[in-house]
Amino acid sequence: MATLIQGFGTVFIGRRDFWPDGSYVTTEWFVVFLVPLIPIRSVRVKSEPLNTAARYPLFSAKRNHTVSDERAPHVKQVLCVYMFTACYVAWIVAMLLLMVDRFPRIFEGLWSTAMAMLTIAALAGIPWVIPLYLRERSKRWRPSFK
Repeated sequence: MATLIQGFGTVFIGRRDFWPDGSYVTTEWFVVFLVPLIPIRSVRVKSEPLNTAARYPLFSAKRNHTVSDERAPHVKQVLCVYMFTACYVAWIVAMLLLMVDRFPRIFEGLWSTAMAMLTIAALAGIPWVIPLYLRERSKRWRPSFK
């Protein structure tokens, strides 16, 4: 299974091709600084309920998966992860450049630096929140045939 230590190692990224039994296809990636570089394999998994460790409930959580199929990396999922990563990096760079251009003295002083960091964190989270919202919205969508 995937092992990630301080941003280096392997991790499962992405979910695609959902089946009615709750299983989906995910891809194991080799990551460096949490950036996915090389897809290793794709597996069809079914998630089991989340178990939290009793000793460190806020810092550790373990999710068990039942693997039912293993295959070469799923091409559509690999392309989607590469595109998301490229767009996310472009988004962060654009937001930083825009902030520095529009507010040249934004990092002068403790209060303005703290507000700038909060703004950057909020803007960095937008690309992560939108897919979650769209996925939840699609679960409630029902086609209307006229």
